[in-house]
Amino acid sequence: MDKVLTTTPKSKPSKSPVVAKSTAKKPAASKEDGTASVAAPSSVRRRRSVAPSTEKKETSAKKSPAKVEAELAAPKASAYAKIVESYPLVANGVQAAVINAAGVLTAQVIKANGIPNAFEWADVAIFMVIGAFVMTPLILLVLIGRIFQMGLPKGKLLVANTLFGMFLVNGVFHVSFGVLYQLLGTNGQGLVGVNMAEICAGVFTREFLEGAIQSRIVFFPADAANTFFVPQLYQPLVSNFAGFLYTILLALRFTP
Repeated sequence: MDKVLTTTPKSKPSKSPVVAKSTAKKPAASKEDGTASVAAPSSVRRRRSVAPSTEKKETSAKKSPAKVEAELAAPKASAYAKIVESYPLVANGVQAAVINAAGVLTAQVIKANGIPNAFEWADVAIFMVIGAFVMTPLILLVLIGRIFQMGLPKGKLLVANTLFGMFLVNGVFHVSFGVLYQLLGTNGQGLVGVNMAEICAGVFTREFLEGAIQSRIVFFPADAANTFFVPQLYQPLVSNFAGFLYTILLALRFTP
């Protein structure tokens, strides 16, 4: 018998099913307790990234209240204001002396119709001393330091300011000028030539009253500005500039 060769058909190797790889990252193990930390969703991550800037805004809002805004809006004090606030008598005294000297020199130039051959420095010194050591303390300590602190209405304050300048300031100026001019002036005779009775009697003359009225014509605009508009710090400066004009008139009137 012929041998029958039987062959078993070879089975095709079966392909193993393809398992899709997971794109999710393996949870990272915690170093401390070995537990896996779950990744936060993207929305939470976005919130976390926004949180610091929100905290900064809240902090900056706390640091900028109305008080801070007012401080930022307020103008910084000038160097002039700092000096006047720190040394009011000295700063205003020097200021008055310089302005009075300028007024006297201007009057001498007007009298000579040009630059004179020689300036009368004694007259300049008299007005500088009066401005620095007589008028400045009188205005700062009495007018601004007392009368302006009485809480008067603006209108009454202007009247008080006018009367103060018309009689007290002019009276003190008349006496101090008479004494200094007899001591140091062009025709001064020193202490021997000082006649206090004659000087003080001049306050009650018609000439003194006319001079007092003239002074108010010059000073009234400055007094009104100081009463209604000018801050207290700059009031002596405004008065001194009005005094510059009046010093020219006085120098033309009283000096030879």
